[in-house]
Amino acid sequence: MNRYIHYALTVEVLSPLHIWSGQKLLPDEDYIVNASGHTLVFDHDALFRAVQSEDGTFDDKLLSLKPVDLYFKHVPEELRKTVFRYAMNGRPISREREIREATKDLQSRPYLPGTSLKGALRTLLLWDDVNRSGLALAGSMEWNDYKHRDVMVISYQRGGDRWRPLETNAKYAAGPVEREVFARDVKKGQAPNQDFMRAVQMADSQSFTRKALMVATARVFTSINAMGNPNNRRDTDLEIIQAGAKFQASLTVESYGFEDREAQKLGWDDVSVKVDALPVIGREKSSRIIANEKKFYQDKGGPSEMLETYDLLGKQALAENEWLMQLGWGGGWESKTLGDLLRAQGAQFDQLIDAYDLSKRHHKPGMPFPFSRRLILSDGQPAIPMGWVKCRLDRL
Repeated sequence: MNRYIHYALTVEVLSPLHIWSGQKLLPDEDYIVNASGHTLVFDHDALFRAVQSEDGTFDDKLLSLKPVDLYFKHVPEELRKTVFRYAMNGRPISREREIREATKDLQSRPYLPGTSLKGALRTLLLWDDVNRSGLALAGSMEWNDYKHRDVMVISYQRGGDRWRPLETNAKYAAGPVEREVFARDVKKGQAPNQDFMRAVQMADSQSFTRKALMVATARVFTSINAMGNPNNRRDTDLEIIQAGAKFQASLTVESYGFEDREAQKLGWDDVSVKVDALPVIGREKSSRIIANEKKFYQDKGGPSEMLETYDLLGKQALAENEWLMQLGWGGGWESKTLGDLLRAQGAQFDQLIDAYDLSKRHHKPGMPFPFSRRLILSDGQPAIPMGWVKCRLDRL
């Protein structure tokens, strides 16, 4: 058996994609908007070089000025084009707002982090396992010593096996399910060492041109206030990667842990078989998400542009090694969880929502969950879903 199995992953952006770098661009400090409506991001080093004296000295009084004041009051006209790292189409919804910065390389070119890609693939494999084996949920009131009261404890059953409690912390609730699927049900502390996804090495993608970046605004669309509130403080300005951008990444499976002797010790199945199945799994999960989203927006009187987008996604011509999925911020709960498999639990799903306060106490039995979506504004209205990509996996 070859020690390594190599794949090429191609990711084409179909709708605005935002993978947050963890940083925010501040108005007048990090960016300005010019008269033509483009957002210009300062190169602070170049900005300070542009205001140095001819002998290379610097007036300390200038340190108290904001970059915007340095630019307009002290940068010579002939140097003004040199003090920006990059420029983007689009502008924030108002000039006083922060912009969430996208993940970029040192040349300010967008790329897809391997961690984001691997996390999305891991979710697909988890969803597929639970979809095939079956899932049941049950809630019961139990005494909690820390809270000094009875609390709802959610237990699950996978594949008709014994009942097990989920973690009480909402962030790690699915931990027992993941350990059972990926680490052959080892003890909690041992799971990171036994997880078969350790054998999957997902590299960062190659970078794409800066021209793919633009500034857009995401607004919360809810089943209560369908068209969103123009004064909604939850509007978020973002650097997004526009539809049409294509990224190349490499995926490698280290096969050592799946050879006979090692596989017996670890209890691992050949993960390359699972990786080869990703296109089939992805097409199945994405088709269910698309159908659910179309129904949600049809029931809530969603914008026609949104429904047209999902019609087009549903009609995408896909080869055997291709699938659709959602990546990044704004893709929503559905794309990052077991989604439809949890909703199918009915009343037990309502118990899970309440136990983990997933809806901030807005949920009532029978209500859709989640009841809100983040959509990119088009003509001032929330209309475009975020993070849809087409993936192609080629075994090399």
